Amino acid sequence: MCSKITFPCNVQIAGSWSQDWKPQSCKLNLDNFYEIELELAPGIYEYKFLLNGVWSLDPTKPSTKNLFGGENNILIVEINGDMSAKKEPVASVLKTIEELAEDDY
Repeated sequence: MCSKITFPCNVQIAGSWSQDWKPQSCKLNLDNFYEIELELAPGIYEYKFLLNGVWSLDPTKPSTKNLFGGENNILIVEINGDMSAKKEPVASVLKTIEELAEDDY
């Protein structure tokens, strides 16, 4: 007999690019990574992931202490070539489904 087990996963990201840190949904790509494409002006941004309602850091990315004593990841968006380009797409990738299943939340 074949049984199917599913692991529901809701991955969102929120960051200093929006005034209220409103979470935005990430989508599962063809490589089984969650990602989002954001149009961001050059600068330094703080962000955090929301995994099934729990705030989480990406341990593979740089981080900093926030104003509340917690920790946020850091994203640096640099100007590439054309100085007139005010925004550039940035893709943030978190983890595969298998890696999420291994984490202990």
